[in-house]
Amino acid sequence: MFIIRQSQTQFFIQDSAKQPKVRVSIGSFEKESLLAKETDVVLVAQNQGVPQGWEKLKTKPFLINSPGEYEIKGAAVRGIPNDGKIIYLISIGQERLAYLLQPSSKELTPSQMDRVTEAEYLIISLDGQGLGPDKISPLISQIEPQLVIPMDYQTEHIKRLAEILGLSEIEEEPSLTTDKLPLAKEETLVRALSISL
Repeated sequence: MFIIRQSQTQFFIQDSAKQPKVRVSIGSFEKESLLAKETDVVLVAQNQGVPQGWEKLKTKPFLINSPGEYEIKGAAVRGIPNDGKIIYLISIGQERLAYLLQPSSKELTPSQMDRVTEAEYLIISLDGQGLGPDKISPLISQIEPQLVIPMDYQTEHIKRLAEILGLSEIEEEPSLTTDKLPLAKEETLVRALSISL
């Protein structure tokens, strides 16, 4: 997967960096300008939410804003309800990514966990609902992803997460290509992405 971050909570994901077959935008969509990028699927993390500026789009991508199971252009999407929001599990080829916006507690229910632990990659808020890295890190440990991509954070949150996980300083990168990462099942890698407009 090729991933860039477009705002605090919005990401753009492709199956490959070049000649993508499917392009997915996912997040809370606070800025309508972020809808301008060509995309096939839009996943809104607030239940029944619609991105700002949606009505102005001439060609509308496939919109998912409620829990359920979907398949679009080879991407399988599962939406899992979570306190008025939606946890998304996206499968593209052999890769699986979970997106968890502003969790309201430091644990998921057993039903949610059964689905989310399928993901190798996890995009998660560090400061949603005021939990902060100290309360989010047990949730990361519960899910056990190979890769964590934080969102919804300030610089001090990233520093604290690195301390908790025993990592060296986490630098922001402009983009991420997952097949180039040194992933290992017994370790959790953290990669922070700078916001690209």
